[in-house]
Amino acid sequence: MHKHPKHSVIVIDNATFHKRNDAIQVIEQAQLNLEFLPPYSPDLNLIEKKWAQAKSIRRKFGYNPDKLFLYSKL
Repeated sequence: MHKHPKHSVIVIDNATFHKRNDAIQVIEQAQLNLEFLPPYSPDLNLIEKKWAQAKSIRRKFGYNPDKLFLYSKL
């Protein structure tokens, strides 16, 4: 497990799997503060831009997820 300074802040997006009670408990037990990004905040969550690019390529070429990451340069 990584060592973080006490009272560090963990910032995550609002994906359902990030809100699992077991994950939240681990963060709180490590004495870290948890903050969620606003519901739709692509400017604050840079991975959203890459996911938008991936979805666009997938639609354009009809790739399944395996082909998307095999053939694209994301």
